[in-house]
Amino acid sequence: MQVDAFAIRLRARSPWEAADLGVRLCQREWRSVYRCYWVVALPVFALCLATFEIANWLPGILIWWLKPWLDRTILFVLSRAGFGQGTRIRDLWRARGLVFWRQLLLTLTLRRLSFRRAFTQPVYQLEGLPRANAANDCS
Repeated sequence: MQVDAFAIRLRARSPWEAADLGVRLCQREWRSVYRCYWVVALPVFALCLATFEIANWLPGILIWWLKPWLDRTILFVLSRAGFGQGTRIRDLWRARGLVFWRQLLLTLTLRRLSFRRAFTQPVYQLEGLPRANAANDCS
């Protein structure tokens, strides 16, 4: 990581300031966030809704279960925005192996049920930790 490439000024922040920074970053990059998210989410939602005939509760459960996988898109866009880089759908497609498929099984099983997922998922996705360290977040 190149700290000097950050588009955000690094300093200690209170939790409220950090949340505000995240909101401001998302507001600034809303076009990229929504464009990339909906390209991924709409087909997933359509497939989930197709299971309505099997059981009317199944689409809701599937969307809930796949939410951490869908969140990876937003995290990818915002991580690039933190370095002042825009994200297009083409960039997301090129990085699909890192964004969508790295540690997919853990993301949808043990980490999905972890109370610490909101804190650990960004670390595992952005840092690219090996699988041996990945099991430690479920304790």
